[in-house]
Amino acid sequence: MQVEAFAIRLRRRGNLEAADLGVRLCQSSARQVYACYWTVALPVILLCLGSFEIAAWLPTTALWLFKPWLDRTILVARSRAAFGVSTSPRDLSLARRQV
Repeated sequence: MQVEAFAIRLRRRGNLEAADLGVRLCQSSARQVYACYWTVALPVILLCLGSFEIAAWLPTTALWLFKPWLDRTILVARSRAAFGVSTSPRDLSLARRQV
């Protein structure tokens, strides 16, 4: 890890200030974050909608099971943005083992 490559300044932050930094970082790389997220989330949502006919509780359970994977997708895009590296859905598919 190259600390000098960070796009943000490292220092101790309070809880609210850290949350604000996360929101600002997400806003600055929103196009990349949303492109990566929807690439992964759209098939999951379609799977959940399609499973409603089988059982009413199945979409909620499937979404709950896929939630860590969806959260990691956002985390990968945001962590790369912190280093100033852009992330595309193709980059995400190449790094699917890490995600």
